[in-house]
Amino acid sequence: DLEKAGIKVHRVPAVFGPRHAPQANYATAEQGTNPKGERFYIALGGDPRAERVFVEALAAIKPGIARIHFLDRDITMSTLVAGGGISCRTKAEGAL
Repeated sequence: DLEKAGIKVHRVPAVFGPRHAPQANYATAEQGTNPKGERFYIALGGDPRAERVFVEALAAIKPGIARIHFLDRDITMSTLVAGGGISCRTKAEGAL
């Protein structure tokens, strides 16, 4: 449906684990630009191998991200069970 609407879709390994209970979801993240103009990406943590695979895939489709931060993987499951990932549960407000 997205492609039919004219949106370019990139398939990347972003969700790991069973469909009903993922152990990692890197797509529900936040991204932005720091005061130096460098782009960053913040995601929930996961298995180190899965993080590495995602970083490589993201770098291929979004070059120029200076930093990719993963939060403590020990909080990922409780966060997903409690209502989603970072972008589902945070809302940035304000401007510089």
